[in-house]
This record gives sequence, structure tokens and C-alpha cells, in this order.
Amino acid sequence: MSEGPKYQLGMFNKHVGQKFQLRLESTVRTLELIEAVGNAGQLGDDSRSFTLLFRDPESSVDSHLVQSTYRLDHESLGELELFLVPVGPGSDEQGIDYEAVFAAPN
Repeated sequence: MSEGPKYQLGMFNKHVGQKFQLRLESTVRTLELIEAVGNAGQLGDDSRSFTLLFRDPESSVDSHLVQSTYRLDHESLGELELFLVPVGPGSDEQGIDYEAVFAAPN
């Protein structure tokens, strides 16, 4: 029997606005989950196709993280391995936003 998807939209919705710790070799950065939305045609908390948007207020255009898989820690979700892609400055020009996209097969 196969297990359900590891990540679903509903597990992140209630944590929008909360902090996640991103651990690097020599430092820790704090990212805020600023958005969790279902992708086109995907509705409901059990959606397996969704996008997360994180903001790192300490990053800048000149000093942002490269796209890669990072370990993030959250007080109730625990340890997560997410592939993050920098998508540019935040809408308020503060920090850099990073996107994690989850696409489930049809």
C-alpha cells in the first residue's frame, strides 16, 4: 500500500505568517511563510499541487540564497526538506522572496 503525499497544502495554510528556521553550515536564517496557495485547478486543503512563498528579510538582491534544497525547521511541522527558488525582492522591497512549488501527477 502506498503512503499519501508527504506534503499537502492544508499542512501549511495554518502556518502562514509564521517563522521557519533555515539552517546553513555556519548560520541560521529566519524565513516567514507569507503565502500558501493551490495551483490552477487545485482546491482544498488536501491539494498536492500548491505553491509556498517565503520571505527572508535578511537577503538582498546581492546576497540571496541560490536555488537549492534546504532544511527548514518549524516548531510544529518539524524538519522539512524544500527546494527553494529565489523569485526576487518582496512586494514591499524588503528582503527576498523564495518559492517552493509542489506538483502532483494527474
